[in-house]
Amino acid sequence: MQPGPDGKIVLAAMLGERVVVQQTDESITLRISFQGDIVVAVYDLTGAESKNVSPGDITVISRAAWKDGRLVIDSTSESVDAGKPVTVKTTRVMWIDKAGDLIVERSGSPSNVVTSSRSVYTRRQLQTPNLKLQS
Repeated sequence: MQPGPDGKIVLAAMLGERVVVQQTDESITLRISFQGDIVVAVYDLTGAESKNVSPGDITVISRAAWKDGRLVIDSTSESVDAGKPVTVKTTRVMWIDKAGDLIVERSGSPSNVVTSSRSVYTRRQLQTPNLKLQS
């Protein structure tokens, strides 16, 4: 974990323990491994709204767009804070840095529900099994 924009370190990986990202011309799909479960989020890259469901059956409405070489995902959902309903707005900015790491920064409101944070994901090298050909 690295400090977020406010300098604080949040000990929570925004995209779970592991994430697999697949991109097409029209969408980007995140397969997030989180506490033994896999959460799939698909974001439309054409400017249309995307609807996903987060753990706890929370519906999240998002718009994703590329800005200055970074993927910006603005999302809105409903939550409960101190027993009262609250609208949660988050912005996640994602990009691959020069080292090849995936950087994810999150900010949003209300600040007591959304903690600004930054996660760094290192690309895992795929293992190629030793194959032995037999004739």
